[in-house]
Amino acid sequence: MKKIVSAVTLASLLAGAAFADISFSYTGKNYFSSGSGNKGADLGYDGDKRKDCIALSINQDNYGATVDVDINNDTMKLDEYYGWMTFKPISTTFTAGVWNSRYVNRVTTDKRGVDFDDQDFELFKPGVINAYKYRNSSTTGDEWLANARNGYNVAFDSDNLTNGAVALVAAYTNTALPGTLLVKLGLVDVSGKNKEADNEFGRVNLSQESAWQDNTNVLDPLSKVWSGFVGEVAYRQENLFAANLAVRSYEVHTASVAAFFSPLMVDKLEATAGVTLGFNGAGYTGRMWDSEGKLVKDAKARQQIYQDQGTLGFEWAVDLRLRYALSDRLSFTTMNNFSSYLTQLATDADWSTADTDTTKWEGNDYAMWNMVNLTYDFAEGLTAGFTVQHLATDMDQSYTTHNHIWVAPNLQIKANDNAKVTIVTRAHFQNIGEGSNDKLDVPCNQGYDHRDSHSLYRFALTVPVIFTFNY
Repeated sequence: MKKIVSAVTLASLLAGAAFADISFSYTGKNYFSSGSGNKGADLGYDGDKRKDCIALSINQDNYGATVDVDINNDTMKLDEYYGWMTFKPISTTFTAGVWNSRYVNRVTTDKRGVDFDDQDFELFKPGVINAYKYRNSSTTGDEWLANARNGYNVAFDSDNLTNGAVALVAAYTNTALPGTLLVKLGLVDVSGKNKEADNEFGRVNLSQESAWQDNTNVLDPLSKVWSGFVGEVAYRQENLFAANLAVRSYEVHTASVAAFFSPLMVDKLEATAGVTLGFNGAGYTGRMWDSEGKLVKDAKARQQIYQDQGTLGFEWAVDLRLRYALSDRLSFTTMNNFSSYLTQLATDADWSTADTDTTKWEGNDYAMWNMVNLTYDFAEGLTAGFTVQHLATDMDQSYTTHNHIWVAPNLQIKANDNAKVTIVTRAHFQNIGEGSNDKLDVPCNQGYDHRDSHSLYRFALTVPVIFTFNY
């Protein structure tokens, strides 16, 4: 599949280069931070966090291509590269390459084209926000967020069909209706996405003979079909509503289904409401249990358990986002998410190497994220924003593993139509409500449990300075 995708992408690049509209963008991010965030740390330039993004797009009426390169601390990464072609007789556009295919209106108008860090505007995309493997870890806030974005949920970022993997997607558009109908079908090559992790992506054929890795209880099937299947149906009728349904299945016995609705009949209002469901019948660790809770290693027996018990894991999320223009200059935005944890899987005790596990079922823990933003245009080329976000997980426990508040005012200064500089002052308060003592300078990423008296309140200050240039 990779060869086909590469050929289509190359053809798009060569065809688009011979004609027309070429756009270029550059984003440079510099950071001043309070070191490790410990008590008394000074604010200074943090060269290790510097980021640069360069993107080049070539577009014509019927075809085009984009290449996006990220440079993080002198390390270059080809972030996105894809090409597209539209065949008008069949009203279908084929897109191939590596990119994130999203359709839902995420209500990000007041980003104003600035590539804010997630902590400064939109912490999460729609979908389940609970981190699968790291729910009870003692990682810091930023580390936990990074882990949460690495695919540990079936239904994380649920409107993103391709999830930054190599993909080939066909999109059919019908404008003969009162509104516009869009239908997408695609294949996603997930072999390069967290390939080293245990069955996080990839369709595993358990009917094949399998082997166990040395000294672990992780199933290592000899036969894997590294293809995911995705689809989306969307309908939009101007001044009335927009709706879409996105379905993904990256791994056998797993799927996510997300439905979103946006009203379009209210002036000055942008809004999106959504429900996401995730189903996991494979188990990311390749582990399965019999009726007595004993671990089953035989491949054929495991396959029979799949057939008998069906889906073992279930998660869900509810999203609500809206933006309202209070005046010509002032706008209000809020984003809200309430998510479950992936249920009916192993408890913490099950990650041991014992052949017999204490239980197979997991309690249901919840996470909640809320964001509020006010943006005001002082004058042409001068905009100020103020964003507050709150994240809490393990809400039904006697303690919260992660309880964070980010406060991030920003100032956008536009030099001309193509260039802008944005200054953000981000204050991060971690482990709020955990109590207090005189050991505030002990960071929470030193192996302490969050219930330990040493791992309490933590504060960090970061000042991102973002340069944006578009041509």
